[in-house]
Amino acid sequence: MSYEQALLGHLPAPAQWPSPPPQMYAIPMQTRAWMQARATALAASRELRCFAVHDGEDFQGLAPFTRIDGWLRELPALFEPSDLVWSSEESLQQLASMLAAQPLPLYLERVPGD
Repeated sequence: MSYEQALLGHLPAPAQWPSPPPQMYAIPMQTRAWMQARATALAASRELRCFAVHDGEDFQGLAPFTRIDGWLRELPALFEPSDLVWSSEESLQQLASMLAAQPLPLYLERVPGD
């Protein structure tokens, strides 16, 4: 399977939102509603930078961030850190590669140990 990568200035529509892998469950911080609430909390001067992995029209992975003081940071906190959204290990690896290749230092609130 081949994936395409994109940098979007918006969140994909609900019908395009990635589903978690079958062996995993989605946590609330991976839902579109959570990410939309966080994006709405962005200051007007900030732009959404949504790293996206897709295969045709279906999104397989998303990582929404914004640039703050020279850093690439998660969207404004709503008392919980966010999470990356992915539908397969391959799409998660693609997201990680995209984030590693972009030039800004990356700040993550939480990184799982596994």
